[in-house]
Amino acid sequence: MKKILISSMLSVFVLFAVLLVGFACSPAQQSPAAVPPQSGPVTDYASLIENLSATGATVNPAGEVEQPFFSVKGIVIKVNNNDVQVFEYSDADAAENEVKTISPDGSSIGTSMPFWVGPPHFFRAEKLIALYVGEDEYTIGILSSVLGSQFAGSGPYIPENGTPLAPTTGEPESAMPLQIEVAIEGSAFNPAILPPPSPDPSTLPPNAPQPAPAPNLPVGTIVVWYNNDSVAHTITARDNSFDSGDLSPGDTFQYTFEQSGTLEYYCRIHPSMVGKIIIE
Repeated sequence: MKKILISSMLSVFVLFAVLLVGFACSPAQQSPAAVPPQSGPVTDYASLIENLSATGATVNPAGEVEQPFFSVKGIVIKVNNNDVQVFEYSDADAAENEVKTISPDGSSIGTSMPFWVGPPHFFRAEKLIALYVGEDEYTIGILSSVLGSQFAGSGPYIPENGTPLAPTTGEPESAMPLQIEVAIEGSAFNPAILPPPSPDPSTLPPNAPQPAPAPNLPVGTIVVWYNNDSVAHTITARDNSFDSGDLSPGDTFQYTFEQSGTLEYYCRIHPSMVGKIIIE
């Protein structure tokens, strides 16, 4: 299955988590506080859908999602037209192991720092992890009433010992190099520019916050290209510093940037495919 990249930063997999999480605003049918708690426990995907529907929310499946920072594929559901990603693990222990990799403010997952297009909110119930990226209070209220308070993400986070944790600074905890993924899909590099530029405010949904600028990429950054296309491509530097050779569908290529500067690259087979990486 093709990799889905989502947007915001630091990794063994830093993903452009513009990645594919919707940011639509749902109708203000009632305040989040008015959502009644559900009596049936949420233990799996089916019971989650049942509990969400019982709140009166419109719930519809919207396809699969694969995030490199999680070990299982997920399912996207639309809750009142807002995308929520649901990841179901083999058991609660497997889900808990994944939970431990997520920082309190959701800015990093393991060694990955996604580029979120809105505030992330992580919820957990038994063997499920649910991720909503956005700021629709009604959607957050519904998820909280069904899954309990978020365990990580934007907003207050209180760990089990009761001591509030300060938000992470986004600085790496070790010398592990930053690794970023670029997908080749539809005869295009995605993202084509690294770090990705901030979106035009006119293209954002009404009342959506302006995403924070993407952090700079340091010397030592590793970029990994995945050919998710149906034809071969190359990743070729304009200054001839690297050339992947022909990459068949499913192949990957990686390069470590050891010097600062701006490097442009293209596909020799399809010269209109271009990309740019800025290292500082």
